[in-house]
Amino acid sequence: MSRGEAPVFGSHISELQLSQNGIPLFVELLGNYLKSPKVLQYQGLFAAQPNDGDLRKTKRLFDRNPTHIDFNTLNPAICATLFLEFLRELPEPIISTQYQLFLNICKSSNESSQLNELKHLVKQLPNPNKSTLVFILQVLAAIEANSSVNLCSKQMLARTFAEYLIWDPVSGGFGQRHDAQERT
Repeated sequence: MSRGEAPVFGSHISELQLSQNGIPLFVELLGNYLKSPKVLQYQGLFAAQPNDGDLRKTKRLFDRNPTHIDFNTLNPAICATLFLEFLRELPEPIISTQYQLFLNICKSSNESSQLNELKHLVKQLPNPNKSTLVFILQVLAAIEANSSVNLCSKQMLARTFAEYLIWDPVSGGFGQRHDAQERT
């Protein structure tokens, strides 16, 4: 499949149609929707459990053509869940080959040094990964800025998104790791 023809879910970022900002078009469209005033006011945005049938139906719509979706007709909880599912189904994490380095940086006790090393780490990511990570963080910042209404604190968002953004690719990816955790 050529770039832009791959299904949205389960494809490498490099296989997806990118926006002018170098972000997968799906991520940009969905992220902008999640940052919209209506959605920022949605209470329990990432805690709500959408109907499985509606979730699968919307996921198929996005896989077919994310540019022809009327976001005004969508349930914000479904879109929030699909945002996470996109990250979960990536064949490799956004913070790709830097897993062990990232963990080592986080062990540092010097906060200033950590920040500088993390910035350097992000700069080393492939451009689509870097652009996507920065955009996701902007979306999360907008959501957290409205946490008094939507109940999405920075702690909750960090817990929710951390395992979707970085995992050990050697362990077989998120799906296999997640399945193993559920069995224990």
